[in-house]
Amino acid sequence: MKNRKYHAAAALLAAFLMFSASALPCAAADTTAAETTSAAETTETTASAAETEAADDDAAPAAGEGETALEGPDEDGVFTSANYRYTVLTNSDNADEKVVQIETYIGSDTDVVIPSEIDGLPVCLLGDRAFASAHNLKTVTIPKTVTGLGTYAFAACDVLTEFRVETGNTFCESRDGVLYSADGLTLLRYPLGKSPVDLEIEEGVTGIDNVAFANCPTLKSIKLPESVEYIGASAFASCFKLETINLPHNLTTIEPFTFNSCTALTSIIIPANVREIGSGAFAGTGLTGVTLPDSCITIGEQAFAATKLKEVTIPSSVSDIGYTAFGWNIVGDELVMDPDFVIRGYAGSAAETYAHDEENGSGFTFVKLEVQAQATSATTAAEETGSKKGAGRIIGIIGCCVALAGMAGFAVISGISKKKSGSSDAADASEPDEAASDAASSDEKEQDE
Repeated sequence: MKNRKYHAAAALLAAFLMFSASALPCAAADTTAAETTSAAETTETTASAAETEAADDDAAPAAGEGETALEGPDEDGVFTSANYRYTVLTNSDNADEKVVQIETYIGSDTDVVIPSEIDGLPVCLLGDRAFASAHNLKTVTIPKTVTGLGTYAFAACDVLTEFRVETGNTFCESRDGVLYSADGLTLLRYPLGKSPVDLEIEEGVTGIDNVAFANCPTLKSIKLPESVEYIGASAFASCFKLETINLPHNLTTIEPFTFNSCTALTSIIIPANVREIGSGAFAGTGLTGVTLPDSCITIGEQAFAATKLKEVTIPSSVSDIGYTAFGWNIVGDELVMDPDFVIRGYAGSAAETYAHDEENGSGFTFVKLEVQAQATSATTAAEETGSKKGAGRIIGIIGCCVALAGMAGFAVISGISKKKSGSSDAADASEPDEAASDAASSDEKEQDE
């Protein structure tokens, strides 16, 4: 019997995986002569440097204005000017049109006004880690030139109490210090320093962006309006005190890591329209039970790993179950199968395949359910997605645990050492696949036989 181990850090690590930056409309496909790359590639520039300069006569002084503050580029094509490290992006349709993407804020001020220009070029983008882990930052003012925000741009800014946005910005706006899209429909970021406990999001909001509340140490309950149709990846990850949240009926997808490591979350109602539950979505939560809707088709890798679940009933509509999605727990630094975990499902379904997947170390008790009228809805769901009923494909393990530099608290259950419970026989180990992420740095892994 196989006994595989994937060594990683001894604890759940800070991480965000597989999430691209938010749409970045003011950017370009090509970069400086150093040929650096950016998440904003191939997007269109909405304002030229000349237009921005003319519109910003009364804006905050640009870093390096009136002096030669430029340093670089370094080997990665990153320049340094005053308190900022940045890259220069070139419009793919107009080589003379260049804009700045701030990569890292290297200052320590508590109140920051982001310049509208750096070294004569308009600041249009805040990169993936622009202000990540700026632990002194209390207020930040975003200029009207900014039209793009990286996914983790303000991650782990734990004392940030207020976002301010310059009048005329067409990308975002501030409401009571909270950052929204300019149309007010999407809540982009909630400042952690406001220390919310019980929140109610106003009616009309349709989206909660990636990492919008991630790592909020005080949030205990939140009420979302029925108008919400989208909740982004890691939106509530590592909100350790979160106990209560309602998922609106229009929700069709629970994105990866949405509630990852919400240890106080013991119950949740998954809406009837949800078709996909992403990787690690509920991993590390306190869930003691869950009902999967008949609409559900895909359950991602480690979606419910390391919870308090003892059994699960999987509808026949589910045709794709990711590796270690159910019945695996964390013991020390290892992901270990629970031999007492019970899976209830239908003969020949993905549930049965997952339960008896000995090649990947799964050997759960499978309780066969009697076929009833549910088969009709399951067939319809499978036809709509082109899935083959009962295919039972098991996606390979994400297999990496990466950390965003300098951050703590955002946990995922991937890349933890894996061991089949109750077995002492050694066997060949296989190297897990690496998940690509420009916003994170990989932790060292070992594989043992």
